[in-house]
Amino acid sequence: MDFLQGSWDQMRLYEDREFNHHGTKDKRYLVINLGQYAMGEIHSLHEEGFKDCLSSIEYRFSKGRVVTLYEEHDGDIEGGKRYKELEGEGRIEDLRNHGFENCASAWKWTKRSGEIFDI
Repeated sequence: MDFLQGSWDQMRLYEDREFNHHGTKDKRYLVINLGQYAMGEIHSLHEEGFKDCLSSIEYRFSKGRVVTLYEEHDGDIEGGKRYKELEGEGRIEDLRNHGFENCASAWKWTKRSGEIFDI
């Protein structure tokens, strides 16, 4: 996770699987810094120009911070899927293997109850 070295509370969303763009050097991705977004609110990826194209993700969050991805841009879980909660550090090379490729339209970050920290 080169981009995450030394950086916390960030995620990088990639348009293509395995963090690349069909084997070329042109990688289309979006870096999200949690501290720039309100906690507990749904944030649309449509506004970031990253609509329904997420295929892989890298993330690194401080203890207690959790991110949830949603299929619907308004987070409507009755009308769409919700991806499992992401926390800690990780990489998902192929969201197709998790039934969530090219369908994330929104996200939100929260904290686990009992965790106290500053943004």
